[in-house]
This record gives sequence, C-alpha cells and structure tokens, in this order.
Amino acid sequence: MKFLIPLLVAILSITLVVAAPAFPIQFAGDVIVNGKVAPDGLLVTAKIDGSDVEATTTKDGGYSMKIGDPYGNREGETVSFFVEGIDTGETAVWSYTAADGSDTTLQIVDLSVNGDICGDASCTSGESCSTCAVDCGSCSDGTSGSGSGGSGSGGGSSGGGGAYIPPVEDDGPCVPDWVCSDWLDCMSGTQKRVCVDSNKCGVETGRPAEQQTCEVPEELKTPKEDRYQGVTPPDERTEASTSEPAPAADNALTGAVIGGGTLSVIALLVLVALIAGGFFAWRVLKK
Repeated sequence: MKFLIPLLVAILSITLVVAAPAFPIQFAGDVIVNGKVAPDGLLVTAKIDGSDVEATTTKDGGYSMKIGDPYGNREGETVSFFVEGIDTGETAVWSYTAADGSDTTLQIVDLSVNGDICGDASCTSGESCSTCAVDCGSCSDGTSGSGSGGSGSGGGSSGGGGAYIPPVEDDGPCVPDWVCSDWLDCMSGTQKRVCVDSNKCGVETGRPAEQQTCEVPEELKTPKEDRYQGVTPPDERTEASTSEPAPAADNALTGAVIGGGTLSVIALLVLVALIAGGFFAWRVLKK
C-alpha cells in the first residue's frame, strides 16, 4: 500500500497546478469625478495593451471588477483604468504574486478623473438639457422671457425696463446616447460587454445587445487554454461593486475541485481509479 502514497501525491500535485490559475484577480476602489464622489452608472473599463478586458459601472461611489486569464497570457501585464472613456492614469499589474511575495487576488486601485461627464451634478459648457438632462435639467418649451420690455400702458411711458431674457431653446426630449465597452473575453462560448447611456435619460430605448455567442480566435488557441475550459464567467458586472473578493490563489484544493476545468476532472477520475485499483491489488496480494 505504501507505493500508492507517492503516486497519490504526484497526481494531486498535477491537478493543483492545472486548477490554480482559474481564479480571476479582483480590482476595486473609490471613484472621484471632478472632485466629487462618482454617481452610479458611470462606465469603468480596464484595458491591457489598448483593448478592453473587463468593464463595470460605478455604484455607491466606487467600482469592482474581476479580470481573469482565459488564455494564459496575462501574467505581468499592465492594466489601465478608464472612466467614461477618460484615462485615469491609474495602472496595476495583473499578477498572482506581488514583488514582495504578498497575495494579489484583491487589488485596491482608486480612480479620479476630470472632464465633461454627464451625471456629475454639474452642467458644464459641453452639456445641455438635451445631452444631459440629469445635470442641466429637462428642456422646456420655447417662450419669450418674462422680463422683456414692451410698450407702456397709458401716458406713453415706456415699459418695465427689465433686461431682455432670451427664450429657452427647446431641444426636444432627451435622446439616449449608448456607449459600450469592447466585447470582452470569450468565456464558454459567450462574450459580454457593458453599455451605458452617456446622456443619462433613464430609458432603455435603443439599448444595444450586451451578450453574444463567440469562438476563441485561432491565434489565442494555445495549449494553456485547455486549463480554463469550464471556468465560470465573472459575476454580473453591474453587481460587482458589492461582491466578495475572489478566493485566494493558494486555496488550491478547492480550486482543484471547482476551478480546474476539464483536465482537472480527468485527473481526479484517474486518481480515484488508481486508488481503487491499488487497493484491490493490495487485497489480492494480502491473501
């Protein structure tokens, strides 16, 4: 029976190596826009080499997202963060282990941007009632100003003398302007993206599709990809700000059972078969 112990250790080690990389890394932090706490619903994107790899929306003044490594090529890559398409200048390194050896499955990266961003409670020069009603107010019907001068009543006296107020221009109802992240990683035959209405009209009219079927590009089909088959996609991005941190990467035994994909399952089945066969042989030889 002693010979089974080294065999058990060897097979289990292979299983753990396969399973461990399945955990995504979670990035989270506060978001400040024009010196104020960010409102809900702003688009936050993470890019690697200029391509979107994950997206979410702000909630309760912050963001949270999980970035995986489905093709086994992100270790050591730099992640850049954008809010409503504006570069925050903040970056992080996608890696399971920091330079000091500490665990990095949860990284805190606070973001801050300045610019014309609809929803920041400030009607700037680049916004209007038709492009950002939430900041500038709803467009009203065009009417003449209440303080305009006119002919006086009686005695030929001139009218009120108030300064002329131009009529408020009616630009019509708020029209949604949908802005979407790039299509994200192809996971289990499905791609997702996140779309927000930059005009914050509060309606769903014309909302683009945020999910489609996909196939992994041939240039990304490497042997490493097999390790990630069967990995559950990250949580819904709009709910990520309240999600718990991803499990630590060193929780390998759990990863072997739930995160290793096809090869992990096969290895475990082989392990069970070998143990059963070894036990049967031991019983026969013992007799």
